[in-house]
Amino acid sequence: MGFKGEVTFPSGIPTSPLLSERSDVKEGSLFAERTKRLVLSEHSEMQRFQNMYTIGERGNDMKVIIVYASMTGNTKEIAHLVAEGIEEKGVEVEVKDSFELLANELLPYDGILLGSYTYGEGEIPWEMADLHEEVQDLDLEGKAVAAFGSGDTSYLYFARAVDILEKTMQQQGATVMQPGLKIEGMPENEEEQQCKQFGVKFAEGLVKNLNR
Repeated sequence: MGFKGEVTFPSGIPTSPLLSERSDVKEGSLFAERTKRLVLSEHSEMQRFQNMYTIGERGNDMKVIIVYASMTGNTKEIAHLVAEGIEEKGVEVEVKDSFELLANELLPYDGILLGSYTYGEGEIPWEMADLHEEVQDLDLEGKAVAAFGSGDTSYLYFARAVDILEKTMQQQGATVMQPGLKIEGMPENEEEQQCKQFGVKFAEGLVKNLNR
């Protein structure tokens, strides 16, 4: 049986001891409203940390790297949106331009995502060409991978660089976690959510794969 004047909270959120121990607190009072906001804030923070650790046994110590080649900024934006999705699941992720590293620097990571725009008639652009060539000398067995990129549907081979990167990593022994993500131009509205969900799905698949 509740105390007289007890403040009610949404289902599943614990009542604050500051309120439950006092019978003179009236619902709607300044003290009650401030305390309610405090409890809701603490509950939200608890849920955030719970999400980070319920994904799997190794969800909080896995590392993912996203490497992109972008000329107009479209693929760069996709890369950062995908990273947001991965971070939502409590997995550590780094985002780098293709110029910032050599292929062998990918090896310490559990998950690898390569992203690129497509040049000309379905070719890997020069910004990604060197890294792509170096990847062909790596042993990627045990690595979880995926590819993404922006494209233009007016060309015959829409975002074909995504397919090339995915195939190359698979040939080197990696496990492709999901079909490549292809976005027309700059991601907007629903496409932004699509990019984030791509990251969420990758993180979930990564943990499941490595916890087997």
